[in-house]
Amino acid sequence: MTPPPDSPGYVRDSQPPLRSVKVLALVAMVGAMGALGGLALVSKPIWSVGPLTSDLINTFWLFVCLSIATVPVWFWSARQPLSALRQVAACAGLLVVGLLVTPEFAVKIDPGAWTEDDRGLVSVVWIKRSLLDTIDKPKVELDELAWLQSGFSPDLVPAQVYCPRRSTRLYPLFGVVRDDRVAKAIWRSRERGTDRPDPVILANSIARCNREGPAMRAAGHTKESALMQGDVDRFFRLNALADPPGKSVVLEDAEVPPHLMARIDALLRQRSPRLDDYLDGASVDAKMGIDARIDRGRVRRFTTLAVAEALGRAGDLPASK
Repeated sequence: MTPPPDSPGYVRDSQPPLRSVKVLALVAMVGAMGALGGLALVSKPIWSVGPLTSDLINTFWLFVCLSIATVPVWFWSARQPLSALRQVAACAGLLVVGLLVTPEFAVKIDPGAWTEDDRGLVSVVWIKRSLLDTIDKPKVELDELAWLQSGFSPDLVPAQVYCPRRSTRLYPLFGVVRDDRVAKAIWRSRERGTDRPDPVILANSIARCNREGPAMRAAGHTKESALMQGDVDRFFRLNALADPPGKSVVLEDAEVPPHLMARIDALLRQRSPRLDDYLDGASVDAKMGIDARIDRGRVRRFTTLAVAEALGRAGDLPASK
């Protein structure tokens, strides 16, 4: 009950709990208890609702964070009415506390279908980072590239085409990872009987890669950008940030500084003919050997391991998970 205006406990413009606060608090408590119960009963704790995908552990911590932000305000304002502004301010302050004390959790948005402009299959993971992870890596900017031709016939996709693969941006307490699967969109467009992709989707995908791939590399957040500049330390640092680290280096031989390429060439000649770990599958299957020549529409593609061993930096590669 709200105190009368002449009582000591009266606060001007005070009111019972805001309906939105009450609803969010109830949803948070029910959600946290439901996720906790699901962890005990479900063998595969993964759920999907439309484009949203997560698991019950992430869901539990999401609702715990929401509970910290809303439940105390709901109970307190029910006993001692507060103004709407104070309720909102209290929820905001407690939300910050919830973000600080809860571990990392994430929610994935994956439409699972092509968009109307044939941009391919794109998923986005929104991450609430833990305080410890934020202290360890306050800010991360990482882009990853991929060859488009891998898995496709050379008469469909030119060898030099590369595309955005993943973009990671991590900030204090928050982060977002954008996973771009252009090749999967092409595969899913294959026509029955011919096994050839839809020509419009194929053409749009190649055009998009030719536009966005070089733009991503020029932005300077890829390991390839670092290698082109001769910054070997940054190359290995960015490679270690990727999860999982990329196997291929999305560069042609001529794009690597000559003094580094000479050392890579020397390693390949030393290891020949057993080059499976130093050239990616497309190069090995095409019997490219150690010659940096175009064969059946393919180009030689060396791996991160080739760079590491050529430069005596194999110890800088992250251990396999």
